[in-house]
Amino acid sequence: MVTDRQLAQIAENRYRRRGVQPLAETVLQIRQRFSGKTNQKLRALQDQWSQLLEPEIAELSFPSGLREGTLIVSVATPAAKFAIEQVYRAVLLEQFASISDKSVRTIKCVLEDLPRG
Repeated sequence: MVTDRQLAQIAENRYRRRGVQPLAETVLQIRQRFSGKTNQKLRALQDQWSQLLEPEIAELSFPSGLREGTLIVSVATPAAKFAIEQVYRAVLLEQFASISDKSVRTIKCVLEDLPRG
């Protein structure tokens, strides 16, 4: 049976071998290293989103992510999905290229609940 003292030592990482760190710390470091630039680019686009689209479409959509050259846009309705993929695609790609490098090549719309706020 593990004693309270042993649990406290485990919590303080006294039993951790030198040079070994918990997985959560490793994942956090990797995430910070790779997400910094992408998040700045995405935030810039999110800030300009309502000016790029008609108000009705902007209210029904939100740029939610960037993955491997694809801008992921969350949309609330199939009509908004169609409008973004067909009507606004060139405008969005051009605008994104002007605020960042040309790393975004495609747009993918996903039907889902939009973030509130």
